[in-house]
Amino acid sequence: MEDFMCGGAGVAFSDLTNDGGPGSGIYRSDVTTEGPDLQTTGDSSGTYNLGWTRDNEWVRYDINVTESREYDIIVRVASPTGNNGQFHIKIDGTDVTGTQNVPVTGGWQNWTDYTVSRVILLAGTHTLEFYIENNGANYNYMNIVPYVPPPTNTPTSTPTNTPTSTPTPTPTQAPSGVIYVSSTSGGTVSGIGFADEDILAYNQGTGTWSMFFDGSDVGVGGGDVDAFTILSDGSLLLSFNGSRNISGVGNVDDSDIVRFIPSSTGANTSGTFEMYFDGSDVGLTTNGEDIDAVTVLSDGRIVVSTVGSFNVGGGVRGDDSDLIAFTPTQLGFSTQGSWSFYFDGSDVGLTTSNEDIYGTWIDGNGDIYLTFRGGFNAGGVSGSAEDIVVCQPGSLGTSTSCQYTFYWDGSANGMSGETIDALHIVP
Repeated sequence: MEDFMCGGAGVAFSDLTNDGGPGSGIYRSDVTTEGPDLQTTGDSSGTYNLGWTRDNEWVRYDINVTESREYDIIVRVASPTGNNGQFHIKIDGTDVTGTQNVPVTGGWQNWTDYTVSRVILLAGTHTLEFYIENNGANYNYMNIVPYVPPPTNTPTSTPTNTPTSTPTPTPTQAPSGVIYVSSTSGGTVSGIGFADEDILAYNQGTGTWSMFFDGSDVGVGGGDVDAFTILSDGSLLLSFNGSRNISGVGNVDDSDIVRFIPSSTGANTSGTFEMYFDGSDVGLTTNGEDIDAVTVLSDGRIVVSTVGSFNVGGGVRGDDSDLIAFTPTQLGFSTQGSWSFYFDGSDVGLTTSNEDIYGTWIDGNGDIYLTFRGGFNAGGVSGSAEDIVVCQPGSLGTSTSCQYTFYWDGSANGMSGETIDALHIVP
């Protein structure tokens, strides 16, 4: 904790004077007035710990995040019996953790790790502020490490007298060369029956179809999956056409996104759900602002389309042929972040009601793959609701430009008459 940023009081730290502590002189020659109180730690690692803390003191650190993702922040803490140390952590002035209660360890030098899990950090340089809400604890150091989902062990019954369990990594990476789609209605393709809550996989190399996500297996039968994407860890983000009661989560609205962590996929889908994005927290409150397409960019932004007109504040407004990007600072039941305009469909020929964006996926080059409500003619490229086109953007935002190309013919691959309302591609 001793390597806080330079700049002195009010910039690098706020420390109450006359608190009985020794200040920072034991280590920091740049702090001319009394700074954060440091002492030689009795911990097995680290050199100096932060002590003599008082309510509303804080210290700041410069951090460099190499990848936008979820992280665990591990704080080394010590607290004697009868104390109630509390802190929170801010990134660039925004509280990203909420109040954290330090566990009692039995002494000022009895140390343990305390983990604040699944904090979203975006790539780049940031200022981290460690804020003492309530004194009563010492702090030795912080480590920021990538969050790793815990493995799930799936027991497998056998006809022998010796029970065995088969560990199933959770989640697994999706195979490559595959187009994943969901439809607005049920049907059959290559002998595989599907409903609107299912996700199908089409292998472009072999030309074969398979069931990827069977919604009825995990309690979402009868509810159309109208938006999904697959994260790099193999978990799925899902939104539904209508309110649903989701196991382990509760009631979710069609402006919300849940995360599904599979222990198995295919015709026997299993796994767990968790709340990922609460739309009502960030301005998606009207019927027109229900999510009907979602994808996630490499920098962590969540790109969505809505079923109708939207106005999420800050001048970000549009309609169902547009895409908007959400930059999260916190996800889950208390979603926080900011919106920006990403793609203006009216700038690039999406002007009819049938050209409502129904599904989208954006690749690593920024090319935008799209499906639509019905027949479309985009920049001279025409097709039907079962087809996929690609927009290669020249510019984005409120002045969008792009070159369209036809990507995939749904009718030629067994989906004639279907409306693809969600897609994801693993090249």
